[in-house]
Amino acid sequence: MSPKGLHPVGAATIAFAAHVLVDPSRVLQAVGAHLSPLLTSAVLAGLVLVAAGWVCAVVLIVLRGVKLPSTAGPTTLPYGLILAALCGAFTLICLVWFRGTNSWWAVMTIAMILQPTHADTAAKINGRMIGTILGGTAAAVLAVLIPGELATALLGLAATLLSVPLLLGGAAYWKYTTVVTVSVILLTFDRSTLILGDVQRILITVGAAAVTAAAVWVASRVVKPSGP
Repeated sequence: MSPKGLHPVGAATIAFAAHVLVDPSRVLQAVGAHLSPLLTSAVLAGLVLVAAGWVCAVVLIVLRGVKLPSTAGPTTLPYGLILAALCGAFTLICLVWFRGTNSWWAVMTIAMILQPTHADTAAKINGRMIGTILGGTAAAVLAVLIPGELATALLGLAATLLSVPLLLGGAAYWKYTTVVTVSVILLTFDRSTLILGDVQRILITVGAAAVTAAAVWVASRVVKPSGP
């Protein structure tokens, strides 16, 4: 998939699968735990269609006439091998020792920042760490300054909607990650657990990014890069 620039689709699929496997209760809570398997599947399919519709609307209206960045390019790392090894290992660790927690964020982080080239991976690692720290800080400040759960949720929803044009428009990855982090923190946690969840997000993301950087460094010593 990477030579055609489709690897982000695979990364998103891995992240969603890890979420469902490691913390299914949150997914069921979001769609309704009382629903039958068939209705649950229908609700999830509907949510995917709504998200896809928003993406199409952004591309056709907000970004109309804008040349979207391409993710296709040469491969200078054993991308598939590293991705499978790291995501598989972290998913197993999450399932054995951290089931029912937000530990699946580690798998998502690896899937999102690991790229087919050394240079792109390094840029994603830096952007992910910087954006997560900035976004986590911003979310904590907003939660303290803005009273009310509804206002906090609306801010989180606004951040979610803003993240799509940032991603599709080719904004700096740290900007996109900052907005996504604000969205996740404000929409996932209430005021009593927000700070703890915020710290978890930062530590899990930075830790997973560090492991990814180490794996890429080892791979670059074994496989001589032929490109950027």
